[in-house]
Amino acid sequence: MSAKLIKILVMILSDEKLRKKLIILVLSIAFGFIYLLCLPVIVFSNLGSVNLGTADIDLSQLTEDNFIASLDSEQAAELDALKSAGGSIEAEMAALGIADQTIKAQLIYVSFFDNVDDFNANSYANLFKTAPDDAALIDSINQNYGLEISYDYFMHTYTFVMNNTINPYMFSDPTTKNAADLAAWANNAYVSGWGYKAGFTGQKDTEKQLRYCDNAGMMIGYLNYISDSKTFGNAYDTLTFTEQGDLSTMPEGVFGVLKQDHGFRRFLCRGKNNIRTEFLLLGLAYNIKKFFAKISENRLGISLFELKTA
Repeated sequence: MSAKLIKILVMILSDEKLRKKLIILVLSIAFGFIYLLCLPVIVFSNLGSVNLGTADIDLSQLTEDNFIASLDSEQAAELDALKSAGGSIEAEMAALGIADQTIKAQLIYVSFFDNVDDFNANSYANLFKTAPDDAALIDSINQNYGLEISYDYFMHTYTFVMNNTINPYMFSDPTTKNAADLAAWANNAYVSGWGYKAGFTGQKDTEKQLRYCDNAGMMIGYLNYISDSKTFGNAYDTLTFTEQGDLSTMPEGVFGVLKQDHGFRRFLCRGKNNIRTEFLLLGLAYNIKKFFAKISENRLGISLFELKTA
């Protein structure tokens, strides 16, 4: 890879004053797998071997066309091979129903698989399918491919990449706004290391070049995000809600009764299925007790508050 380009990228990321200009890279090199190649993948995989001396930097030259033009024939062939592998990884991740992890899979491949022979995208994707968490995933990749990837090193790189883009693979239905994709949006913000700042809805701070949002901004950002153009619109600027009930309909009171009156402090079982069963039994006991109290006090069919109609 072009040593001059690597040096420029490292300098931008290493100098706080230059780092704010990183947005130029994000805007000019924003085409899928090329983006992964040109941003932190190159930088973090070469930090130990690049001299961080000073140089005159013409940021206007940092475009995708100039990047490709800087490669010789051997490097261009390597780039084509990487793009082909990236496409295979994308297809396999989608086939396994884990498309939301595509960027992670491509990033690991580009960063660490230089000397891995006989790469099989299906076998590689299955490691992501079966891994319970990222730490286990990195361990599994190290064992299967004879690598020595540091979990902390990778997470630092991955968080940086994810913070500089919006993961296009996380949406189950990008044509609509729905609860599942809102949850994916919030989880992506957590994984990507978004910060909290009042008035932000997921955009980047012009000084820090990191993404921020506040509580309402998390949802407003999702509502305004246009996945096709990967931009934020301005259709929403506030959140509104419709009153559906009163205090008696809110779940907080139920949990308070379970904790205070029933002495429930923690689950006694382990495992999702056991926890679900235990919680269903708690809910059943609560409802039976409430129903019995209504029978005893002859309050069946009587509401505590006046029912609201549409």
